Amino acid sequence: MKSVWEGIVEKDGEYYAACDEEFLKKIKENSDYTKLADHSKLDLRVIPLHFIGNVRKAKLLILNLNPGIDEGYYTFYQNNKPYQEMIYNNLTLEKPKFFEFDYYSTNNEGYWSRLKPLFEDEYLEKINRNQSRLKPLFEDEYLEKINRNQNSEATKKLDEFFTKTVALIEFFPYHSQNFSELGDIFDKTVKEMKGYLPSQQFVFNIIKERVQNGDVVIVFSRSIGRWMEAIPELKVYDKVYQSSNPRNPTFKPENILKRNMGKDLLDII
Repeated sequence: MKSVWEGIVEKDGEYYAACDEEFLKKIKENSDYTKLADHSKLDLRVIPLHFIGNVRKAKLLILNLNPGIDEGYYTFYQNNKPYQEMIYNNLTLEKPKFFEFDYYSTNNEGYWSRLKPLFEDEYLEKINRNQSRLKPLFEDEYLEKINRNQNSEATKKLDEFFTKTVALIEFFPYHSQNFSELGDIFDKTVKEMKGYLPSQQFVFNIIKERVQNGDVVIVFSRSIGRWMEAIPELKVYDKVYQSSNPRNPTFKPENILKRNMGKDLLDII
């Protein structure tokens, strides 16, 4: 299956899938969109983090809403070409890798550190290998050290573990600081265009195939209603879970509930 992300467009400093151009144009032309504050608008300055990991083979798929962004992330992204290449190679399915934890350290963990309860030993080993107490995250020397560290045999084994175990998927592939108002405009555009973004359809079809094969466990992190509306098969799939608190999802077994409680989730890892 060819990835729609092989056709990434870079135009006027913005990155998006070529197949999404018409849809994104519709969003931007919406009169309500032009009135949004900048933090509620699309941020296309970076390659979208539509998904992280091997969405076709990972045993566990975490379904979220959309990738956030702040100036700290943008600075990190701009200063790290290997990271940009990892995003692209993963999106195109050429070199799928769960790279979310690659730049975490014990004093600088990211949003998805909340996945730690699912594989605590491997997670701690990974970030300890990344650790550098002497240099802040965004210094060139630290990034160079971390990028070199990715080639060690021990790190490769950890990467293989995470890549075969888990993948993160965003419902809406493009970055924004806030999605609530943008989401309303997106919903209107879906009706106008009579369908979702082509890049979304691409991922929805992968998930549908995984569900049909019964070879994956699904955990909703955010936006359960949106996901189930887009992929009705999820409503009856028997390996679907959700966080007990969708506003602040955690992945401790006792906080994961089975739809259709949580402790058997760990059996797949």
